[in-house]
Amino acid sequence: STDTSRSMVKWAIAELI
Repeated sequence: STDTSRSMVKWAIAELI
């Protein structure tokens, strides 16, 4: 599953902003 990958991407974006 790519649930973990999506979660990581979301966290990265949150860290960016």
